[in-house]
Amino acid sequence: MAKGEIPPVDERLPENPVVVTPVESIGKYGGEWTSGTVETNGNDIRRNIGYYQLVQFAWDWNGVVPGVCESWTASEDAREYTFILKKGLKWSDGQPFTADDLVFYYEDVVMNAEITPIPPKFPYVVEKVDDYTAKWVLEDPNGLFIKEEAQVDRAPTRYPKHYLQQFHIKYNPDVAALVQKEGFESWFALFTAKASVHENAELPKLWPWIPTVGMGAGATRIICERNPYFYQVDTEGNQLPYIDRYAQEWVTDNEVLVLKSLNGEIDFQEQWINAA
Repeated sequence: MAKGEIPPVDERLPENPVVVTPVESIGKYGGEWTSGTVETNGNDIRRNIGYYQLVQFAWDWNGVVPGVCESWTASEDAREYTFILKKGLKWSDGQPFTADDLVFYYEDVVMNAEITPIPPKFPYVVEKVDDYTAKWVLEDPNGLFIKEEAQVDRAPTRYPKHYLQQFHIKYNPDVAALVQKEGFESWFALFTAKASVHENAELPKLWPWIPTVGMGAGATRIICERNPYFYQVDTEGNQLPYIDRYAQEWVTDNEVLVLKSLNGEIDFQEQWINAA
């Protein structure tokens, strides 16, 4: 396939895409959604367009529903949770999202002392059952595990193994050359930067829009373009999202956001504005 071309939509979607029922009616493609933030740590962009996890809270907060997983089961003793993944689900670069990504997150990120110096408070392991099945085995029972995994700070779906392994010393014995080339002091500092969803625009994601630039020094605006491999459709089978791109303005204080909003520069804003 020629550079810049993408496969037909039915080849980009998983076998069983998530069907989203429109609030009012089927939408139209096009446009840009602009918001703003005073944060530079990426929290806002993850909350606004990056909440696509194994499981997540329903839009009305009435319980937990499957996110990028097809389904899950729990053992009676609340120590084992098995996630069935969507066959055909792809990262934004077109590579498959599989159980290998989840095991990579656990074994090579969570349990690597240089990347994660403080181990999990509640010990667990992640096991690959097959390409589309992964199991969490907890040391102690936890009946709230699924609700905890639905929190916005959970990260198992943010680590594409096929991309990040090139920056990991376990998989790349020549990673020192990359460390020097990129100007970092250690391989794990390089890995952490490359795994940053808001600093590294090249990191494949499962989001509806994908950043075209990272949050670098001096940057004031980030543009995110539609992900051609996003796994959701509307009730007529149209791939989502409808909006072409998401933009986020970075400002120094809340008053600037108020002025931008009054000037019509902000389309929708869920926090940081005090209208009082």
